[in-house]
Amino acid sequence: MCFCDNIPDYYKSTKRKARKTHVCDECSQPIKKGTHYFVDRGVIDGEWYGSKRCLECDDLYHFLLDRLDCFCPNLGELMEEIRDSDIQNEDYLIPLFLNEQGILQEMDTSVEESSKEYDEYRHDAFFASHFRLKEAFVKEAA
Repeated sequence: MCFCDNIPDYYKSTKRKARKTHVCDECSQPIKKGTHYFVDRGVIDGEWYGSKRCLECDDLYHFLLDRLDCFCPNLGELMEEIRDSDIQNEDYLIPLFLNEQGILQEMDTSVEESSKEYDEYRHDAFFASHFRLKEAFVKEAA
């Protein structure tokens, strides 16, 4: 049984086209002018909230919603929900890290721990800060 403590009294999600650059509240990456994104608005315990979600994070959101028995993400906690779930799995997901420029970059999980180049924060999916769905599952989630 699932017990969510953040069920909204009101909720609406709208797909929009960006007229200026925004920042995704889930992955903190830019939503560039001219691209589509989702705006979520709702009320929980009498308090209004709003968030912006890029299309990649929206794909992840719906993928998890379809697969998890209990999925109750709070604003900005999608990546944490993935880490806490049992589907943190490279069969579905691409593990990412933030590089020095603050840009998401795919982890190279093929680098062996014994290698001189090995850095657990760049090569071990356990330490991934972000995730994206593999292409095969994006179509399924749409």
